[in-house]
Amino acid sequence: MIIPNSKMRGQKGGFLKLRCTMKFGENLHKTLKVFWTKDNENCSQPIPINSGRFCNESMATDRHDFTLILSNLQNGDAGDYYCCAATYLSSQIIASGSINVQIYAFNHTLSNISLLIACKAVVLVIVMVVGFANGNVSNFLEEKI
Repeated sequence: MIIPNSKMRGQKGGFLKLRCTMKFGENLHKTLKVFWTKDNENCSQPIPINSGRFCNESMATDRHDFTLILSNLQNGDAGDYYCCAATYLSSQIIASGSINVQIYAFNHTLSNISLLIACKAVVLVIVMVVGFANGNVSNFLEEKI
């Protein structure tokens, strides 16, 4: 089992794609089931997928990519997600790997400050253009400097 990212961060309200890859022979893939659990390293309670905010994507090749999509991320989505492979007949876990998910909030203050700086820059450009058009650039620059 290959887990490309052992830690992932997602923005609250956004989405994340958790991916694990299993490489196994053609005959073996028919006897295995792959599923995801959260905060459950013994893989005993699969996440109900394709219902609500959790969705599963799979690609059938000689390597099987299993992707869990978490949408509309909330603080409660933070935790350890386990990709588990088990046999169909006995449900014995034969492989598992984990991804730690952290959720962060969008920083509205920083966004507002950036917007304010951008607005002031636009106003300054407009004032300078008007000054050039009126031939008052030297007066404007002397006043501002």
